[in-house]
Amino acid sequence: MPAYATVVFDISALTTIRNAVVEAYPKESFGMLYGEMKNRRFYIKHAQVMQKVDRTSNSVTPNIKAKKRIDFLMDLDKMEALGSYHSHPKTYYPYLSKTDVEEWDLFDEIIQAIVSVSPTRLNRKKWYKHDKNTFATRIVSDKRLNLKVRCYTRHIRSPCGYKMLTIGKRKTIE
Repeated sequence: MPAYATVVFDISALTTIRNAVVEAYPKESFGMLYGEMKNRRFYIKHAQVMQKVDRTSNSVTPNIKAKKRIDFLMDLDKMEALGSYHSHPKTYYPYLSKTDVEEWDLFDEIIQAIVSVSPTRLNRKKWYKHDKNTFATRIVSDKRLNLKVRCYTRHIRSPCGYKMLTIGKRKTIE
């Protein structure tokens, strides 16, 4: 497989992730990322919230059977399972934890998106590029929260076995 350098999110996928993370806060959220790979890019067209999960404030365990049901339906819609996302509540930076790396093989994923969720005093902002590898937004619900998203993929030449991907967004993906 060629080295992929960029993840491009459909804005509706980012909205789904944002809503799922805020709903589950202060516990972790989990979902799957679907789309396609082309031109050295992962195009995330759809984010699916996984409802059958066991969650705490520092772990989330998805239901394998439920995930297989969703994969079957998404395959009918011609969308490939590219990876998953989950949140790390009360953290300021979206990083892969030791457990995330150890459990990467659970779903045979190509990418993992991590969403950090931390309190903020600042007002709402649309998704913006925090740096080349991170999207961020500030939301106001019953709490003011700062969300940051980073994506990772496996990389055999990296000493840790994975690398951070450049990130982008589009209003819609053809």
